[in-house]
Amino acid sequence: MRRSLYALIVSCAATLAACTTVNTVQVQRSDEQQAVGSPTHPPCCVVARPVALVSRPPPVNPAALLTAADVGELPGLHQHFTGSIGFLGRDTPLPSGDWEVIMVAKVSNPRGLPNADVIMLRRNGGTLTGMFEIKGNAVGRPASNGFAVSGVCTMGDTIFSDVRGAELGGAQDCLAILFQHTVHWRAASAPRIMQALARDIDIAGAALPPTLISAAFEVRNRSYQLYEQVWLNPDTAGVGGDRSARRSDSDWTAYNLNRDPERQQYIDNLRQWADGWRGVMEALVGGRTPEVTAADRALP
Repeated sequence: MRRSLYALIVSCAATLAACTTVNTVQVQRSDEQQAVGSPTHPPCCVVARPVALVSRPPPVNPAALLTAADVGELPGLHQHFTGSIGFLGRDTPLPSGDWEVIMVAKVSNPRGLPNADVIMLRRNGGTLTGMFEIKGNAVGRPASNGFAVSGVCTMGDTIFSDVRGAELGGAQDCLAILFQHTVHWRAASAPRIMQALARDIDIAGAALPPTLISAAFEVRNRSYQLYEQVWLNPDTAGVGGDRSARRSDSDWTAYNLNRDPERQQYIDNLRQWADGWRGVMEALVGGRTPEVTAADRALP
């Protein structure tokens, strides 16, 4: 009994230690500022007050944090971009359409590497047609020892996934296609970042659809990382709706797709688009200027 209790105490201590080293970010939002976890990887614990750009524990190299010059290379809230967006020293291509910035986060990860996270939306009147997220470290501010294996490379419960490389500290190139029921974003139990994102979509005057289909990408080498995710509203393609709010019974689960040729075709089109977009990201991380065609930009 004592041995079991001791093991439990050690386990809890380890969990608490992990919580203190999770990312903290300062998020620029239109209605308030608050410290939250990464939009795509919510934290195990959340800081309830605005914080400076610090990590817990302090980073190994405090000078590696985002500088004023870095922040100057990030977009402002509610700016609109077409074709490309400036992001920490990169002219980063965008899919087709007019994209409005709704969230900007300046991130310091536990190793002290300066990151930033930008989320944009695209709409047609009051209908949200898509969102696009970019996250990565600044050009000229490389990592010294590479990166851990991305969560995109190990993600479960996906419609489709493809791992071309997942080397610890080395080359990584991963894609995951998945669906999300957004009704849970507004729940009190939802990660605060998702609640905040739902509010920001409301503030922008767009309606959050009940289901979003997304493609998440991560490309890394020893020095740089680039994460991008596109969310699409399947309602705009006439394949929205879902017979069940339970994830396991959803029409979008991998094992139900083959019963609906239209949904299957939608996912196949997204996979085809994603394959071309990976080439764009691979060029950016490799320090090359990508050649982006109209087909590369055309979302399903």
